[in-house]
Amino acid sequence: TSLAGKTNIEIDFQVLGQPAKLDSQFELHVYRIIQELINNILKHAQASQAIVELSFNQDSLAVTVEDDGIGIAENKDPSKKGMGLSSIRKRMKAIGGSLSVESVPGDGTSIYMEFENLKKSAKI
Repeated sequence: TSLAGKTNIEIDFQVLGQPAKLDSQFELHVYRIIQELINNILKHAQASQAIVELSFNQDSLAVTVEDDGIGIAENKDPSKKGMGLSSIRKRMKAIGGSLSVESVPGDGTSIYMEFENLKKSAKI
């Protein structure tokens, strides 16, 4: 997907595995987290490409959001960067997920999220 007119960034979206039908509140939290990450890329990363990948595996979901932008400055702790990541961490805690942030200044940022025991959130 290209966001022509707003930016020159190309964002690829991939889904691996068989998507599970999940609780609508859980889905909304995951959607909002991804939305915030994309917003951060558009506002701050100066990236030309990004990828959003959802990987479903039995009763877990892994979400990866990566960009090829400027990364997070060396003097900033990527785990505590800005209100955006703070908000994302709160959402992750609310839905029981884990989050890791890797950033190399000048070489992009990678956010990895994992949600386990999705059967608790699945609609039957």
